Amino acid sequence: MELLDFRSNLNPEGPPPWLAEAEEAARAASMETDRNESSGEASAAGADRRPTPDAGSKAPPGNPGFRKAVEACSRRFGFSPGCFVFGEGVNDLLTILPRALEADAVLALPPTYSGFQRAAEAAGLPLHLHAAREEDGYTLRPGALRAEMSRIPGRALVYLGRPNNPAGVPLPLETVLEAARVLPGHYLCVDESYVELAEGVEPVLTSGLRLPDNLLILRSLTKALAVPGLHLGFVAGFVSVARKVASALEPRPRNLRAEEIAFRAVSDPGFFKYSAARIAGYRTRFAERLSRIPGVRPETGFANFLLLRIEGADARKAAESARARGVDFRDYAPGEYLDGRRWLRTAVRRDEDNAKAAEVLEAALREVRGRGA
Repeated sequence: MELLDFRSNLNPEGPPPWLAEAEEAARAASMETDRNESSGEASAAGADRRPTPDAGSKAPPGNPGFRKAVEACSRRFGFSPGCFVFGEGVNDLLTILPRALEADAVLALPPTYSGFQRAAEAAGLPLHLHAAREEDGYTLRPGALRAEMSRIPGRALVYLGRPNNPAGVPLPLETVLEAARVLPGHYLCVDESYVELAEGVEPVLTSGLRLPDNLLILRSLTKALAVPGLHLGFVAGFVSVARKVASALEPRPRNLRAEEIAFRAVSDPGFFKYSAARIAGYRTRFAERLSRIPGVRPETGFANFLLLRIEGADARKAAESARARGVDFRDYAPGEYLDGRRWLRTAVRRDEDNAKAAEVLEAALREVRGRGA
């Protein structure tokens, strides 16, 4: 039986309509590069496109092949091209940031994305936790964060999700900027992987906004584009900080397909705006249907997923029963940031899939309660 995936938070609208055109342009660029190399007539402009994926050679640090996408970022957001560095997805960038910024510790605000913890572990750094409280709506109080940071020796790298995963709550823009201001000597990295799909959430990376020099913004294109096999994201910050990140990137083969898709995605955000509006409707209707299931309380969020409080049944057992019925929800194992007996996270998909997921979850909870679990 094929599982209906409500664990992965991909854009339910699927890939953008211009994907085929972008892939054809990438193939044409690759063929042109191959011809130039075989004839020995590669010009300086052509050399900028090398090495090709087929050549198996390595690009210099910072992946300068993303030049078109970087210039598109500069035009769209109003910052110097030197402020942007592309990588193979947000996880790729998360992993190198502690080393690139010479951090002595990492701080995260659970419940949050487990990739922040993995980044600290990969760098061999201590991970400090400053829990966002449910009664505060999983938001951040900069004063409390500053007090927490005063107990951490050395330079810390603070990771924030906006909207945060799994709650889907976006910190107010003013709160983010204040948090950066009260943390001199430390770095604040805001992961906006889902902001393209969150209608009504003003991104930190906004044209004309002056950013503090210790603030970095991560943006993922992977989730929003929903292109199979594509891992793509970028980091934005002061030129001096971006240069450190670029220098820490491992040289790797050029990926002309990713470069062309990145350029088009940044140049024309219309597809993301359309998707965000559609997702807002799907999410509202899905949350309303889920709230009619006894013992299920969807938390208010702005992303393409919902955090569900489960009452009167073990959420992990309900997720297991749901998988047996063909729907895979995100449950939480012991040791994760949320109590796996009380919480599930569900992706937001199209209405027909959401209706199926709600029906399966209701049946799964009924079964678990019937067993007295």
